[in-house]
Amino acid sequence: MTDPLHISEAASIALHTALWLAKAPAHFGPGPAICKDFGFSPAHFAKVIQILVRAGLVETVRGPAGGVRLAHPPSAIALLNIYEAVEGPVRTDRCLLDPRRCRVVCCPIGRDLTRLRREFRRVLSQATLEQVAAATDRPAMGLDGEVSPGVWGERKRIRNSQKAKKGKLG
Repeated sequence: MTDPLHISEAASIALHTALWLAKAPAHFGPGPAICKDFGFSPAHFAKVIQILVRAGLVETVRGPAGGVRLAHPPSAIALLNIYEAVEGPVRTDRCLLDPRRCRVVCCPIGRDLTRLRREFRRVLSQATLEQVAAATDRPAMGLDGEVSPGVWGERKRIRNSQKAKKGKLG
């Protein structure tokens, strides 16, 4: 099945990494821990981080205490900033067909798709990293790349719930 709203792997890496970093914005997140947490290819992750650095959205420091962190407060970064840093500007006026093939002046499908693209852009422009990070249930990671202690309790609760469903817990 296809997804009519396809987000590239690079944009997905950028958005997920930024949300991960928004959970502890003052700290440098270690690249290997972020890659492990999401299952990213370290090589692809590194390329995406370079793009975000050039866009001024993240900063990096090398070495054992280094990593990547947001260059601005999460409240100042919209998801659209991240998406467009990787993908380029969201075009709202593009037809699905090559303009050399479709010469229709006023296409009703084109109008609807333009409206959808504008809505997509609006949603991403209004959602900040701070808002989305606060609304996600993704665990905050410790500075050493380990899951914070509160998450272990959540994992235990889930395991116990699954055991109870199977009749293994009294």
